[in-house]
Amino acid sequence: MVSEDTKEGAFTVLDDIKEYGTINMWESPKFLMEEMGLSKKDAKEVFLSWVKDRSSDDQKNTHG
Repeated sequence: MVSEDTKEGAFTVLDDIKEYGTINMWESPKFLMEEMGLSKKDAKEVFLSWVKDRSSDDQKNTHG
């Protein structure tokens, strides 16, 4: 399980990766493992949580 602080930090990193297009988003769990020291399981969990969170934000922006 990842702490909320770690998750928030990872979300910021993922937002930056998406904004600047520095790497393919599907490679970002590996990046989180290398740069933040997350396990493979935690990196995937955080990434999937970020995708769900941002998907719901996108739906709110298109339908709201």
